[in-house]
Amino acid sequence: MNSFQEIVVKKKIALVGNASSIFDFKNGSRIDACDVVIRMNAGFIKNPDSQGKKTDILALSLALNVEDIVKEFNPKLVIWATSKRNLMPQNYKNNFFNFCLHPLIIWFKLRIRLNARPSTGAIMVNYLTKYCDSDKIELFGFDFFKTKTFYNQIHHIGPHAPSKEEKFFKNLIFSGRIQNMQTTV
Repeated sequence: MNSFQEIVVKKKIALVGNASSIFDFKNGSRIDACDVVIRMNAGFIKNPDSQGKKTDILALSLALNVEDIVKEFNPKLVIWATSKRNLMPQNYKNNFFNFCLHPLIIWFKLRIRLNARPSTGAIMVNYLTKYCDSDKIELFGFDFFKTKTFYNQIHHIGPHAPSKEEKFFKNLIFSGRIQNMQTTV
């Protein structure tokens, strides 16, 4: 994960989540003003006024078409965040010069801490706060599953534990490690 750490070290990070509530705010220019913008999964930009336009890192826990990734995000780096390596398209390694796998041991430690499979957002926050020397981390589009993921037709929580993730995030917000730019938690 050296290239990931090199991109985020001493940088102001925007971690852009995919809650439908992201469209209730006009944070696009604030997102784009960050040094590094990390987007996740199928969070294609639908409204730049709310989501910004920039993508530096794309964190994935689901398979997307390589052409869509390039067209919609054009990231500097793609990271496969989940432990489900069997779901990762093998052509990712061949099509992205900067591609990395989130370390399994770190994923499993977070899984144990939450007693549930962590969301991609929780995986990224955990990695950024515990293993990277980022300057500041600002969250956008996170409401801990109170609204549906904007690209899903149904409100799908999956195997995650929203209340445990919210508590995990609140502790980091309270400590000053991250800031939720969208809501008061």
